[in-house]
Amino acid sequence: MESELQEQVKETEEPGFIDSFGDRLVFTGHLPKDASASMKKELALWFIEGCRRALQKNIDALNISPDCSTID
Repeated sequence: MESELQEQVKETEEPGFIDSFGDRLVFTGHLPKDASASMKKELALWFIEGCRRALQKNIDALNISPDCSTID
């Protein structure tokens, strides 16, 4: 999961990714077709950060969970 999170971070830092993601939010109906560029960017960043936080929360939960693989 940690490598997945790192890969997501790397992907979102590529030039044009945020703009493209904003356009996909319009295409999928999450934003109106006449949404401004700043609105697209704001919602794209909000969505991406939420996904990152959720994945990090899962990673943190797994890191504090007991290792049950050694139970006989």
